[in-house]
Amino acid sequence: MTEMLDVYDANRRHIGTADRNVVHAMGLWHKTVHCWLVWNGKLLFQRRSRKLDSNPGKLYTTASGHVSAGESLEDAFRREIAQEIGVKADNPKHLYETVWIGDFTKTDGKPFLDRVFANVYYASYAGELSDFKFTDGEVDSIVAIDLEEFIAFARKPIGSIPALEFDGREIQNITVGGQDFTLVGDEDIYNKYGQKAEQILMGLTKE
Repeated sequence: MTEMLDVYDANRRHIGTADRNVVHAMGLWHKTVHCWLVWNGKLLFQRRSRKLDSNPGKLYTTASGHVSAGESLEDAFRREIAQEIGVKADNPKHLYETVWIGDFTKTDGKPFLDRVFANVYYASYAGELSDFKFTDGEVDSIVAIDLEEFIAFARKPIGSIPALEFDGREIQNITVGGQDFTLVGDEDIYNKYGQKAEQILMGLTKE
């Protein structure tokens, strides 16, 4: 099924729509959402499927994805949360928009050109950890880490910290360390995740 995306120029002016494959083949600017959920004071990470080609089994943003053509950022947040982890979340709060440029060659030799205006959101989740469902094949489980403990760990990622993990069947006590998080190139845990966690904590404190 064709996925159509709104495309923009480098100054964020809307210039039309294009098929997702065309967007990445030509390096057209488009928008994504990065969705964070907080549950009972814990920041929720998804564990990427161990069957994926890139970063299998690693922890990543609760949910994320492209913004479809004509779709609002908030609706994209709700859709990605529902698709990837099977729950409903409302009242998303916008943290910021950032620019991402990342190019690589796919395994078939074709270029993948990424030009993104990435919008970061968070929301509180009032349900249960056992509510989450993983049916799209991209996510194995949800991992809950105390928000303040994670911030401290991200600043100095030595050793490991406790967490809860739900894989669709049972909730287990686990520990996670720096090697468990999705990082690309020269990224580090604090810059990729810790700063967002700090902003989320600040936003929750003001609510």
